[in-house]
Amino acid sequence: MVATTRPSWISDVVCRLWGDNGSLFDLSSQLREQLSTIKPQGNDLRLLAQELFQAATMTSHPDQRMLECIKMLAHSELISWTDLLRTITSFTHFQKPRCVVALCKLLEAELPHIQCPFSHISDCLAMTEAVIDVFVWIVEGILASKEHEDFEMVDVEGALFRTFSVFLSDPFVFRLMSLATKKYGGVITSSILNRLEELQCQEGVTLNYEELQRAFLKIFEPPKYENTEPTIKYNFRRSGIRSLTAVFSCFRVLAAVEEVADTMLLFGQINAISHHEIVSDMLHASFMILLEEQETRDNCKSSIEMFFYVKMPRVWAAMIKQGMKPESVVRGVQHMVSECRQVIDNVDSIVKDNTIRAIVRQLISERVMSDADGDKLIAQRNEQLKMIQGLACLTRDDVQRQTQVAVVLSAVQARHVIDKLWNMQEKLMTVLTRLIGSGGYAFDAFCSSYGLEGNLAEMSSKLASLNLLSESPSNVCVDRNMTFDLSFTMLTRIVYKYSSLTLDELVRDPRGGPDNTACAFYQWSSRYVKRISCNLQDSGEGDMPIIPPELKAAYKDRVLRLKERQLFWDPHTCNYGQLLHEMPIVGEIILDYFKERKHIEEDVARIFAAFRKANCLLVCIIQWLECQAPSEARRQMARCIKMVLEESVPDEKEEKDRWLFTRMVCRRQLDEMCECDSVIPPMTITLMAIAKRSFPTLHWRQVPDKEMLKKAWLYAQRQNWASPNVLHLIDHCNRAGAHKSWFEFYMHHMMKLRCPDVMNRAIETICACLLLEPQETLITACVLMVDFMMDKKSQVQFEVPYVIPLVKLLTQVMLMSVWIIDREYKKVNAWRSGEPKQKRIKMASDSQIHPSIKILQETIEVAVNKFVKESSQGSLYQPISSVCHIVRMIAGAPESEAKQLLLPYLKHLLFFQLARLEPGSISFELFATFCDPANEDHDLEKLKFLCLLRKSGGL
Repeated sequence: MVATTRPSWISDVVCRLWGDNGSLFDLSSQLREQLSTIKPQGNDLRLLAQELFQAATMTSHPDQRMLECIKMLAHSELISWTDLLRTITSFTHFQKPRCVVALCKLLEAELPHIQCPFSHISDCLAMTEAVIDVFVWIVEGILASKEHEDFEMVDVEGALFRTFSVFLSDPFVFRLMSLATKKYGGVITSSILNRLEELQCQEGVTLNYEELQRAFLKIFEPPKYENTEPTIKYNFRRSGIRSLTAVFSCFRVLAAVEEVADTMLLFGQINAISHHEIVSDMLHASFMILLEEQETRDNCKSSIEMFFYVKMPRVWAAMIKQGMKPESVVRGVQHMVSECRQVIDNVDSIVKDNTIRAIVRQLISERVMSDADGDKLIAQRNEQLKMIQGLACLTRDDVQRQTQVAVVLSAVQARHVIDKLWNMQEKLMTVLTRLIGSGGYAFDAFCSSYGLEGNLAEMSSKLASLNLLSESPSNVCVDRNMTFDLSFTMLTRIVYKYSSLTLDELVRDPRGGPDNTACAFYQWSSRYVKRISCNLQDSGEGDMPIIPPELKAAYKDRVLRLKERQLFWDPHTCNYGQLLHEMPIVGEIILDYFKERKHIEEDVARIFAAFRKANCLLVCIIQWLECQAPSEARRQMARCIKMVLEESVPDEKEEKDRWLFTRMVCRRQLDEMCECDSVIPPMTITLMAIAKRSFPTLHWRQVPDKEMLKKAWLYAQRQNWASPNVLHLIDHCNRAGAHKSWFEFYMHHMMKLRCPDVMNRAIETICACLLLEPQETLITACVLMVDFMMDKKSQVQFEVPYVIPLVKLLTQVMLMSVWIIDREYKKVNAWRSGEPKQKRIKMASDSQIHPSIKILQETIEVAVNKFVKESSQGSLYQPISSVCHIVRMIAGAPESEAKQLLLPYLKHLLFFQLARLEPGSISFELFATFCDPANEDHDLEKLKFLCLLRKSGGL
């Protein structure tokens, strides 16, 4: 060992100070004067402190002046506080009781000032070791006090006991010791805890060492972060799950069961909604939607009933697989039967069925509920029905065989049969023909059954393949005319019913089947099917081709032949693809009759009735007519077609079913051209008086303006959920690419509520609406909110407590965003893992990730970078306060997978910068929430952050 040589000037300085009998002030001045003359280095100053300490404790009575000199060195930052602690703990002469008591008082007095630099981790680790040495030194002193009788004259044990407690209660020391348990756990256990146990076992113990040990053991279980934001408690019924149920039952009907279950659980986690409340709210919303949809929106009827009777039980089964207890389902259904009886009674009276019995039996069949629990619920509902005149008959089992649930379950069975018949055309067409009976409801239910797994595109692509196969007479096809007609009309129905699917998704098998974009349906629909879309191809907008007069003259004779029911095409030899291209000419000629007012309605009616052998051609004429400019002639022609479809119904059953199916497919388009009926008619059925509110009239391709959005907002607030009525307006905005218009409007209206409770209630509704089209809407929402909150000119939004709901909305947007990003990556990785090795090699690493997912991920990263940039300005202003609220809200969010995914996005640099600006707002526990407990580097970051808080005055 190399001995440390002590410069001679140190002894001279100490001796000179020792011999001076001046005041402490004079002594301090002399020391400063001498040090300024000598200009010693850091290590020499530490040696000086040690020499002063030896002089102070040389006798049994400590020299307070020397101790004051050491304190002056520490306060002047000539020596570090770590050096001060090490100097004190180097004292081992415990037989000097007055010196021990003096050192205890010194430690307690200087404890609030103890700190260390945080820029270098070595300084932080040195401080940690020095603090541990203090506790070890105190315990050794207590043990030594038991061995010296002289200690009885001075209460050394009590002084050491008190210093131990004072140090342990200091917030900085306690957190420092908690961090030290991972790296220095062995030393802490052997040198402190074990010795405290030893002290408890000694005879004649007068101090409560057991309580002291319990307090010390708390360092192994440090406190978690608790959100200190103003709490918002309200008694309103939660709106989020109910609104989300409307999203999945009426709009995102093609979402797979697992996706719905995953989303419901996520929404429940981030909003602290229990599992039985999720079940109850889903069931409650489904009943309300069933009640409203019976007479208002038959376009969604089959999807809603498929969701209610089949998909929802499967969703709950999937939720159970993900950790939900089966008892939650029983409890949720029980709550619904007991507390919402009036709603169930209204539904049962309309659908003429015992709906609780129907869904409970589905739950039993899906093994979600036991027979015993199911029988109890059915018995309870039967007792309720027996008390209502007119509904008592619904308790009989034979009633269910005649209701819609039977049709829904039959459609599910038919789907499994048809899946086996796609390569057996003759049998396939027989089954498909049956599906279009009953006005097409069975076909809608059949399509909805594919929505259970989200693979409707797989079925529609097979219909497109049939359409392509039957287009030309050169192809071998069983009953080519019927095949083409049915496949075209069915695909048209799917286009109208499932607006979220693009034409490319409809005709292409997502699993890599044949490309059917050459089929007549695709070629026609790409030009003439009008849909709300920001994509020109899907919207059907554009210049219509001008038909030359000579071409129209050549076709007039062909159109006139239709009056006599004589077709101008040969069903056996015609090419339907070419025939469809002639329909605009036919439509133009007929429209001219109405423009010139030379038509006779009976003659025109016979022309339209002639298409009963090829309904798809009449569908094409209707779609072409819809693309024409509004005029009186257009309206009269649409009324004539509508009249023919309603009155000229064929007698032959097969033709009749196809005719009625065609009428159902085109009803909305004809209604709008005739009378401009709204997509969402006035409510005819209401659950309660407060729900009976005016709602804006909305047409099929209309994008809502601000006035409509305002009425929808008030409607949603009064009903306390986003019903399908409200979601239709938002869906129109989304499909038109106007995500910003509705979200910005609703965000500002939420802030105008000016009541934190009501604002908080509205957040769940808005978040559920965001999931109507997640990627694009979340991107828009995140950008708008971050820009709004980082705007230095905006001041009103930062008034507490009104800022809290706004911050909560942004937090939930970020939570949902990272969750959706993670799910997309997992989906793509799972898909890649199932591909052959040769195919995987050819694929780029992220070629299958949707572009919107990448943009969403970049949006979250940009938002965090903005927070970091604003906090790096070095000045405290309103946006910084907002950032503090955001990080506190994220840290205090309920535990969920989404929260764990979001935490790594928040950079540690952000918290260091915020702690410098506003140390009182960023606690150590808050920062620890954003660190990985298993990451050693993060442990060091926590240690540096703790030292920063101490130095900045946060602890």
